[in-house]
Amino acid sequence: MKTLVMPNNLSDIDKYKDNDGFIIGVKDLSWFIPLELSIVEVKDISPKIKEKGKELFVSLNKIIYNQDIPLLKEYLLILDDLGLSGIMYDDIAVFNIAKNMSLKTPLVWFGTHAFTNYHTANYWYNKGVKYGVVGTEITLDKIKEISNNTEMSLMMYGYGYLPMFVSSRPLISSYFKHIGGTKEDKVYHMYEEARKMSYPTYEDSKGTVILSAEIINTINELPIINKTIDYLILSSLNIPSDKFLKVYNNYIEAINNLEDKEKLNTISKSVANNSPAKTDKGFLYKETIYRVKE
Repeated sequence: MKTLVMPNNLSDIDKYKDNDGFIIGVKDLSWFIPLELSIVEVKDISPKIKEKGKELFVSLNKIIYNQDIPLLKEYLLILDDLGLSGIMYDDIAVFNIAKNMSLKTPLVWFGTHAFTNYHTANYWYNKGVKYGVVGTEITLDKIKEISNNTEMSLMMYGYGYLPMFVSSRPLISSYFKHIGGTKEDKVYHMYEEARKMSYPTYEDSKGTVILSAEIINTINELPIINKTIDYLILSSLNIPSDKFLKVYNNYIEAINNLEDKEKLNTISKSVANNSPAKTDKGFLYKETIYRVKE
Protein backbone atom coordinates (compact mmCIF):
# COMPACT_ATOMS: atom_id res chain seq x y z
CA MET A 1 0.00 0.00 0.00
CA LYS A 2 1.26 3.45 -0.96
CA THR A 3 0.30 6.73 0.70
CA LEU A 4 -0.94 9.76 -1.22
CA VAL A 5 -1.25 13.17 0.43
CA MET A 6 -3.69 15.90 -0.59
CA PRO A 7 -1.77 18.94 0.78
CA ASN A 8 -3.52 22.24 1.39
CA ASN A 9 -0.72 24.54 0.31
CA LEU A 10 2.32 24.43 -1.92
CA SER A 11 4.83 25.41 0.75
CA ASP A 12 4.06 22.29 2.81
CA ILE A 13 5.02 19.75 0.14
CA ASP A 14 8.62 19.47 1.31
CA LYS A 15 7.42 18.61 4.83
CA TYR A 16 5.99 15.27 3.68
CA LYS A 17 9.07 13.07 3.56
CA ASP A 18 7.72 9.54 3.83
CA ASN A 19 4.65 9.46 1.60
CA ASP A 20 4.70 8.00 -1.90
CA GLY A 21 3.00 10.81 -3.76
CA PHE A 22 0.55 13.70 -3.94
CA ILE A 23 -2.86 14.56 -5.36
CA ILE A 24 -3.39 18.14 -6.51
CA GLY A 25 -6.12 19.87 -8.48
CA VAL A 26 -6.18 22.35 -11.33
CA LYS A 27 -8.03 25.63 -10.95
CA ASP A 28 -11.34 25.79 -12.84
CA LEU A 29 -11.52 22.02 -13.42
CA SER A 30 -11.36 20.52 -9.89
CA TRP A 31 -13.45 20.54 -6.75
CA PHE A 32 -13.06 19.32 -3.14
CA ILE A 33 -9.30 19.05 -3.75
CA PRO A 34 -7.47 21.02 -0.99
CA LEU A 35 -4.73 22.38 -3.27
CA GLU A 36 -5.81 23.75 -6.65
CA LEU A 37 -2.97 25.19 -8.76
CA SER A 38 -2.86 27.04 -12.05
CA ILE A 39 -1.71 24.94 -14.98
CA VAL A 40 1.56 26.92 -14.95
CA GLU A 41 2.12 26.02 -11.29
CA VAL A 42 1.39 22.35 -12.05
CA LYS A 43 4.00 22.40 -14.82
CA ASP A 44 6.49 23.97 -12.41
CA ILE A 45 5.93 21.63 -9.44
CA SER A 46 5.67 18.37 -11.42
CA PRO A 47 9.42 17.83 -12.10
CA LYS A 48 10.29 18.86 -8.53
CA ILE A 49 7.98 16.18 -7.11
CA LYS A 50 9.33 13.57 -9.53
CA GLU A 51 12.91 14.46 -8.53
CA LYS A 52 11.98 13.47 -4.98
CA GLY A 53 10.96 10.04 -6.27
CA LYS A 54 7.28 10.68 -5.58
CA GLU A 55 4.22 10.13 -7.72
CA LEU A 56 1.91 12.95 -8.78
CA PHE A 57 -1.77 12.58 -9.59
CA VAL A 58 -3.67 15.58 -10.96
CA SER A 59 -7.43 15.75 -10.47
CA LEU A 60 -9.81 17.15 -13.09
CA ASN A 61 -12.86 15.90 -11.21
CA LYS A 62 -15.34 18.74 -11.70
CA ILE A 63 -18.51 18.24 -13.73
CA ILE A 64 -17.62 19.31 -17.27
CA TYR A 65 -19.91 21.67 -19.18
CA ASN A 66 -19.78 22.55 -22.86
CA GLN A 67 -17.96 25.79 -22.11
CA ASP A 68 -15.27 23.84 -20.20
CA ILE A 69 -14.32 21.57 -23.12
CA PRO A 70 -11.79 23.84 -24.89
CA LEU A 71 -9.94 24.44 -21.59
CA LEU A 72 -10.14 20.74 -20.72
CA LYS A 73 -8.55 19.74 -24.04
CA GLU A 74 -5.81 22.33 -23.61
CA TYR A 75 -5.00 21.20 -20.07
CA LEU A 76 -5.08 17.50 -20.94
CA LEU A 77 -2.45 18.02 -23.63
CA ILE A 78 -0.24 19.94 -21.21
CA LEU A 79 -0.66 17.39 -18.41
CA ASP A 80 0.06 14.51 -20.77
CA ASP A 81 3.56 15.89 -21.37
CA LEU A 82 4.42 15.98 -17.66
CA GLY A 83 4.83 12.25 -17.08
CA LEU A 84 2.20 12.15 -14.33
CA SER A 85 1.27 8.98 -12.50
CA GLY A 86 -2.35 9.62 -13.36
CA ILE A 87 -5.11 12.05 -14.30
CA MET A 88 -8.18 11.74 -12.06
CA TYR A 89 -11.68 12.29 -13.43
CA ASP A 90 -15.33 11.96 -12.46
CA ASP A 91 -17.16 13.26 -15.53
CA ILE A 92 -17.04 10.76 -18.40
CA ALA A 93 -16.28 13.68 -20.75
CA VAL A 94 -12.71 13.65 -19.43
CA PHE A 95 -12.39 9.93 -20.18
CA ASN A 96 -13.86 10.25 -23.69
CA ILE A 97 -11.75 13.26 -24.64
CA ALA A 98 -8.57 11.70 -23.23
CA LYS A 99 -9.19 8.55 -25.26
CA ASN A 100 -10.04 10.48 -28.43
CA MET A 101 -6.80 12.43 -28.04
CA SER A 102 -4.85 9.18 -27.47
CA LEU A 103 -3.29 10.43 -24.25
CA LYS A 104 -0.63 8.20 -22.71
CA THR A 105 -1.14 9.24 -19.07
CA PRO A 106 -3.02 6.63 -16.97
CA LEU A 107 -6.55 7.57 -15.92
CA VAL A 108 -8.03 7.37 -12.42
CA TRP A 109 -11.80 7.07 -12.03
CA PHE A 110 -12.69 9.38 -9.15
CA GLY A 111 -16.43 8.73 -9.07
CA THR A 112 -16.81 9.68 -5.43
CA HIS A 113 -20.15 7.96 -4.79
CA ALA A 114 -20.41 5.71 -7.85
CA PHE A 115 -17.61 3.17 -7.36
CA THR A 116 -19.45 0.65 -5.18
CA ASN A 117 -18.85 -2.79 -6.75
CA TYR A 118 -16.33 -4.83 -8.71
CA HIS A 119 -18.53 -5.04 -11.83
CA THR A 120 -18.15 -1.28 -12.24
CA ALA A 121 -14.43 -1.54 -11.55
CA ASN A 122 -14.00 -4.18 -14.24
CA TYR A 123 -16.09 -2.19 -16.71
CA TRP A 124 -13.76 0.81 -16.45
CA TYR A 125 -10.64 -1.36 -16.26
CA ASN A 126 -11.62 -3.05 -19.53
CA LYS A 127 -12.05 0.43 -21.01
CA GLY A 128 -8.42 1.14 -20.16
CA VAL A 129 -8.75 2.92 -16.79
CA LYS A 130 -5.87 1.85 -14.56
CA TYR A 131 -6.94 3.21 -11.16
CA GLY A 132 -10.14 3.87 -9.23
CA VAL A 133 -11.06 5.61 -5.96
CA VAL A 134 -13.61 3.42 -4.18
CA GLY A 135 -16.86 5.01 -3.04
CA THR A 136 -16.74 6.85 0.25
CA GLU A 137 -19.95 5.30 1.58
CA ILE A 138 -19.32 1.56 1.22
CA THR A 139 -18.23 -0.89 3.90
CA LEU A 140 -14.76 -2.32 4.45
CA ASP A 141 -16.12 -5.77 3.56
CA LYS A 142 -17.39 -4.42 0.25
CA ILE A 143 -14.00 -2.84 -0.46
CA LYS A 144 -12.34 -6.22 0.20
CA GLU A 145 -14.83 -7.85 -2.17
CA ILE A 146 -13.96 -5.34 -4.89
CA SER A 147 -10.25 -5.90 -4.34
CA ASN A 148 -10.63 -9.67 -4.63
CA ASN A 149 -12.48 -9.44 -7.94
CA THR A 150 -10.69 -6.80 -10.01
CA GLU A 151 -7.28 -6.10 -11.46
CA MET A 152 -7.83 -2.35 -11.20
CA SER A 153 -5.48 -0.56 -8.78
CA LEU A 154 -7.62 0.76 -5.93
CA MET A 155 -7.44 3.96 -3.89
CA MET A 156 -9.48 4.97 -0.85
CA TYR A 157 -9.80 7.81 1.66
CA GLY A 158 -7.88 6.92 4.80
CA TYR A 159 -8.14 10.25 6.59
CA GLY A 160 -10.02 13.51 6.19
CA TYR A 161 -13.45 14.98 5.67
CA LEU A 162 -15.41 12.96 3.11
CA PRO A 163 -17.05 14.84 0.23
CA MET A 164 -20.79 14.27 0.71
CA PHE A 165 -22.39 16.56 -1.85
CA VAL A 166 -21.38 18.91 -4.64
CA SER A 167 -23.47 21.31 -6.68
CA SER A 168 -22.65 23.75 -9.45
CA ARG A 169 -25.11 26.18 -7.86
CA PRO A 170 -23.96 28.95 -5.47
CA LEU A 171 -26.13 27.65 -2.63
CA ILE A 172 -24.63 29.72 0.18
CA SER A 173 -24.82 32.99 -1.77
CA SER A 174 -28.40 32.17 -2.78
CA TYR A 175 -29.32 31.51 0.85
CA PHE A 176 -27.92 34.83 2.05
CA LYS A 177 -29.60 36.62 -0.83
CA HIS A 178 -32.90 35.02 0.19
CA ILE A 179 -32.59 36.16 3.84
CA GLY A 180 -31.13 39.55 2.96
CA GLY A 181 -27.77 38.77 4.53
CA THR A 182 -24.16 38.86 3.34
CA LYS A 183 -21.86 35.89 2.76
CA GLU A 184 -18.71 36.55 4.79
CA ASP A 185 -17.09 33.34 6.09
CA LYS A 186 -15.11 30.94 3.92
CA VAL A 187 -16.66 27.85 5.53
CA TYR A 188 -20.16 27.62 7.00
CA HIS A 189 -21.80 24.73 8.82
CA MET A 190 -25.13 23.24 7.81
CA TYR A 191 -26.88 21.85 10.89
CA GLU A 192 -29.13 18.83 10.49
CA GLU A 193 -31.72 18.64 13.22
CA ALA A 194 -32.55 14.93 12.75
CA ARG A 195 -28.98 13.73 13.36
CA LYS A 196 -27.88 16.68 15.49
CA MET A 197 -24.83 17.04 13.25
CA SER A 198 -23.08 19.96 11.60
CA TYR A 199 -21.64 19.65 8.09
CA PRO A 200 -18.85 21.96 6.86
CA THR A 201 -20.08 23.72 3.73
CA TYR A 202 -18.20 26.04 1.41
CA GLU A 203 -18.71 27.75 -1.92
CA ASP A 204 -16.30 28.88 -4.62
CA SER A 205 -16.57 29.99 -8.23
CA LYS A 206 -17.41 26.43 -9.33
CA GLY A 207 -20.24 25.78 -6.88
CA THR A 208 -20.93 24.42 -3.41
CA VAL A 209 -19.37 21.51 -1.49
CA ILE A 210 -20.77 19.85 1.64
CA LEU A 211 -18.40 17.68 3.68
CA SER A 212 -19.01 14.96 6.24
CA ALA A 213 -19.71 16.08 9.80
CA GLU A 214 -16.85 13.95 11.12
CA ILE A 215 -13.35 13.08 9.90
CA ILE A 216 -12.59 9.51 8.89
CA ASN A 217 -9.81 7.85 10.90
CA THR A 218 -8.69 4.41 9.65
CA ILE A 219 -5.63 3.81 11.82
CA ASN A 220 -7.01 0.61 13.37
CA GLU A 221 -8.12 -0.69 9.97
CA LEU A 222 -4.71 -0.19 8.33
CA PRO A 223 -3.58 -3.84 8.73
CA ILE A 224 -6.59 -4.89 6.61
CA ILE A 225 -6.43 -1.92 4.25
CA ASN A 226 -2.73 -2.53 3.67
CA LYS A 227 -3.59 -5.94 2.15
CA THR A 228 -6.60 -4.63 0.23
CA ILE A 229 -5.88 -1.20 -1.24
CA ASP A 230 -3.03 0.00 -3.46
CA TYR A 231 -3.15 3.68 -2.40
CA LEU A 232 -4.32 5.29 0.85
CA ILE A 233 -5.43 8.94 0.50
CA LEU A 234 -4.84 11.43 3.33
CA SER A 235 -6.83 14.61 2.69
CA SER A 236 -6.12 17.96 4.33
CA LEU A 237 -9.35 19.56 3.05
CA ASN A 238 -10.68 21.99 5.70
CA ILE A 239 -7.92 20.93 8.12
CA PRO A 240 -5.24 23.40 9.31
CA SER A 241 -1.73 22.61 8.02
CA ASP A 242 -0.18 22.17 11.47
CA LYS A 243 -2.83 19.68 12.60
CA PHE A 244 -2.73 17.78 9.33
CA LEU A 245 1.06 17.42 9.45
CA LYS A 246 0.76 15.86 12.92
CA VAL A 247 -1.88 13.44 11.64
CA TYR A 248 0.28 12.62 8.61
CA ASN A 249 3.15 11.69 10.95
CA ASN A 250 0.71 9.58 12.98
CA TYR A 251 -0.22 7.63 9.86
CA ILE A 252 3.40 7.09 8.82
CA GLU A 253 4.15 5.76 12.31
CA ALA A 254 1.12 3.48 12.14
CA ILE A 255 2.07 2.10 8.73
CA ASN A 256 5.45 1.18 10.19
CA ASN A 257 3.81 -0.67 13.11
CA LEU A 258 0.95 -2.58 11.51
CA GLU A 259 1.49 -5.69 13.63
CA ASP A 260 1.28 -3.85 16.96
CA LYS A 261 -2.44 -3.47 17.77
CA GLU A 262 -1.81 -1.74 21.08
CA LYS A 263 0.40 0.85 19.40
CA LEU A 264 -2.21 1.36 16.68
CA ASN A 265 -4.83 2.06 19.36
CA THR A 266 -2.54 4.69 20.89
CA ILE A 267 -1.83 6.27 17.50
CA SER A 268 -5.55 6.30 16.66
CA LYS A 269 -6.19 8.32 19.84
CA SER A 270 -3.42 10.74 18.80
CA VAL A 271 -5.10 11.18 15.41
CA ALA A 272 -8.36 12.00 17.18
CA ASN A 273 -6.58 14.50 19.44
CA ASN A 274 -4.74 16.12 16.52
CA SER A 275 -7.88 16.49 14.39
CA PRO A 276 -9.96 19.69 14.36
CA ALA A 277 -13.24 17.76 14.60
CA LYS A 278 -14.53 14.45 15.93
CA THR A 279 -13.20 11.40 14.09
CA ASP A 280 -15.11 8.26 13.16
CA LYS A 281 -14.98 5.27 10.80
CA GLY A 282 -17.02 6.86 8.04
CA PHE A 283 -19.16 4.23 6.35
CA LEU A 284 -16.69 1.34 6.77
CA TYR A 285 -19.08 -0.51 9.09
CA LYS A 286 -22.42 0.98 8.00
CA GLU A 287 -24.29 -1.30 5.66
CA THR A 288 -26.98 0.18 3.44
CA ILE A 289 -30.38 -1.33 4.23
CA TYR A 290 -32.96 -1.37 1.45
CA ARG A 291 -36.59 -1.56 2.52
CA VAL A 292 -39.27 -2.32 -0.05
CA LYS A 293 -42.76 -0.97 0.59
CA GLU A 294 -45.59 -3.48 0.43
